[in-house]
Formats: sequence, C-alpha cells, structure tokens
Amino acid sequence: FLDYLQIIALTVEKELFATGDKISEQIDRIFFFWRDYVVTGKIDREIASRFGNGTSYAYNSFGLSYAFFISCPNSFSVVWQAATAGGDTDSNASIAGSLCGALNGSSFIPSNLLLNLERREYIETLVERFFQICSPASIK
Repeated sequence: FLDYLQIIALTVEKELFATGDKISEQIDRIFFFWRDYVVTGKIDREIASRFGNGTSYAYNSFGLSYAFFISCPNSFSVVWQAATAGGDTDSNASIAGSLCGALNGSSFIPSNLLLNLERREYIETLVERFFQICSPASIK
C-alpha cells in the first residue's frame, strides 16, 4: 500500500507542485519508521519528532498518524497513542482512527466506548448510507 501511495504522491507532486512540502517525503519517513519498527518491534518514543511533532499541519499529521497506524493496525491503542503524542492531537487521533476503521470497521473500538457514543444510531445510519453510495455497484 505504501508503495502505491508513494507513486500517487510523486505523480501528483510532479504535475501540480513545483515547490513546498511534499507528502512523498513523509511517506519516505514512514518507510524508514516501518523498517525500524520491524527490526525492533517497538515504537520509538521520538516518533513525533520524526513527523514535525504532529503539528496542526496536514503534512505533519499524516506522517505521524500513519506511522502509529502501521505499528499496530488492528488495535484501538493506536488512537490513544496518536492522541497523546502531542501536536495537533485531535487531528492525529482522527487520522489514525480513520485508518484503523477503514481496515477493521467498528470491531476495533472498545465496546464500552461504542455503547456510550452520543447519537450512535444516527452515526451508524450515516456510515451505512456512505458505504451504499461508495459501493462499486452504485458508482456509474
């Protein structure tokens, strides 16, 4: 997936952006993080500094959140890690949670959090409608 994402990022940057921050650079950092994580089996406590401390700038939040996600893609702990890493904590947790949700559905969310979720039925209805709209059968 990261290889594919890197190709897309490089293509878009080549066509649209001559200068400025590049998502492809963040993806390179994610590759390095992933290599280190595979070797050591643990998250480097300095991960936030590798991605601009996850500041309120999507360029930094993306890399930080994705790095947390790939470290433990099936666990809600990723959301907590991103939320407590510093920087733009709500954006970081939202991105990490979105990635986990896309992979796992709501099954990765602790049941006590789902049970106490305000407007849960409304949110679940919106999610179902979204998936219906985005399903391959409905796209013409």
